[in-house]
Amino acid sequence: MGVPFEAYVIRRNALGAGAEVDFGDIYVDLAGRRTRCCLFAFWLAHSGEDAQTHIE
Repeated sequence: MGVPFEAYVIRRNALGAGAEVDFGDIYVDLAGRRTRCCLFAFWLAHSGEDAQTHIE
């Protein structure tokens, strides 16, 4: 085996050309009760900004 090394990939994204989305169920404690919530995470590739919300 060779010597381990680190590599970085620099992404250049055009405005509006890409985004990443994750979603799924999460469980949180609200007022002492375990509650299932839906998580939606959206990452705008060009600006590096994210938007997150939950839906009951």
